[in-house]
Amino acid sequence: MAIDNGAFTVKVPVDVQRIDEGREVMWGGGVPGVLVAAHSFFFDDEGGGRTRIRSEELWTGVLTRIAPIAKRIRAQAERIGAAQLEGFVRHVESGA
Repeated sequence: MAIDNGAFTVKVPVDVQRIDEGREVMWGGGVPGVLVAAHSFFFDDEGGGRTRIRSEELWTGVLTRIAPIAKRIRAQAERIGAAQLEGFVRHVESGA
């Protein structure tokens, strides 16, 4: 993944770090000390065949402590997270 912090683009290598079948998928990675992400999708059984998907993300590293850069990272992460959640919706609605 690439994050544009306004001054330069940081390539953030990511891997799937945990799969708890039916409950959570977590990916993350980055450059330790510079920019590291941990993103989880939680699948909560709401009963009646309904599932709530929650998205939680934590960013750490020096770039997250510089306010203008942190704001830009947060905005990009929110756009990416929303697109991922929309992808889940499209997948479910397609019946695949």
